[in-house]
This record gives sequence, structure tokens and C-alpha cells, in this order.
Amino acid sequence: MRAVADGIEALCQTIRAGLATATFAQRRLLAELLIDGVPVIYCKTGQRKHLIAEEYLASHAVGTGVFLVLAAKARPRRRS
Repeated sequence: MRAVADGIEALCQTIRAGLATATFAQRRLLAELLIDGVPVIYCKTGQRKHLIAEEYLASHAVGTGVFLVLAAKARPRRRS
């Protein structure tokens, strides 16, 4: 039970940090996705997003339209 509580707390901290820096348009989009019941998964750098999507599709029935959002921060661009 403690592990579940720790996981939920970590998720809440991640969401709070993201919302603190999000623009109005980004917060509005997130609210629309939540209302429509579209899961938003925050990924870490280097995670294989296509594998996450394949796993999701294997365990959930989906229809047409947006069924999942995988969000990640882009790596900073190197200056030459």
C-alpha cells in the first residue's frame, strides 16, 4: 500500500511542476483531454514511446480519434 501511495505522490508532484510552467493553451489542452477521458502519460527521456503505445493498445479497446497522449520534454538543441 505504501508503494502505491508513494507512486501517487510522485505523480502529483510531476503534474504540479508541469502545470506551474505550462502556458494557458497547454493547461486548456490538458483539461480537454481529462474531460474526454484521454490518458496522458509523461515519459522520461530515452523511453521508447512506441513500445508504451503498443502495450496500451494490447490492453485497451480504442476507437477512432485520440486515444492516448505521450508527453515528454524535448532535449535542448546543441548550438554549433
